[in-house]
Amino acid sequence: MPQKPFITILIPSWNSELFIERGVQSILKNSYDNIEVLIMDNNSTDRASKIISELKDDRVVFSAQKDKSMYEALNRGIKEAKGEIICWIGSDDRYDKDALKIIADTFKENPSINWLVGEGKFVFENENNRTIYHQLPQEITPGIIINGNPLISPSVAFRKNFFEKANCFDENYKYAADYDLWIKFVLMQNPFIIRSSLSLFSLNGDNISSKNKIDIYKETIRILNSIKTEKYFTSIFLNKIRMNLFIYYNYICSMIK
Repeated sequence: MPQKPFITILIPSWNSELFIERGVQSILKNSYDNIEVLIMDNNSTDRASKIISELKDDRVVFSAQKDKSMYEALNRGIKEAKGEIICWIGSDDRYDKDALKIIADTFKENPSINWLVGEGKFVFENENNRTIYHQLPQEITPGIIINGNPLISPSVAFRKNFFEKANCFDENYKYAADYDLWIKFVLMQNPFIIRSSLSLFSLNGDNISSKNKIDIYKETIRILNSIKTEKYFTSIFLNKIRMNLFIYYNYICSMIK
């Protein structure tokens, strides 16, 4: 019988005292315990370190170091990770109960799988926790990801050696290196799809996806321009049009304000 996979969960963090304990507790209270939690902190000046130390759980490691971006922190964390399976969540995100067991069992039962994607919930915390369920398409192919990323990062898990084959996160991207990584992954292998929610993705107005939309759209265009294959020309073209429209729309909205 194969051993239980060891999972490393990474949490990039910066001045995250409002949310960090909630996110870590969602991991520690999961029904799967063969884990480590690496908090890659960007030299926070708040109480985040003290909050984590008060948990008194040896599975949780708080590592403070100045990083240029979240992706540099993640690359550093994955290099240090002891787990064969890697997951990561934002400091304000959470796992659904049993998510880690579902991830572990899937990899254990399917040794040929290198990465998996699950569904999730968007939680609008500034709107009384209004929640929208995010359902994945029937299949996840290169064309689908290139045409418009349908993945929620906290609901993605992958083998460490698969990540290394993809040459890690590209630190030239400050906001959208995860999208770049998913493209690299899917060009090597389509993911296994979990038809249940694995995570709660926080939209609170203070995270990267909320505050840096235009920069994310611009980096997405750079990533699309870097794809060196004619096979997905239509998907690339359509998504670039979409990103430019989003940029234009956000500029207009900012001028109106």
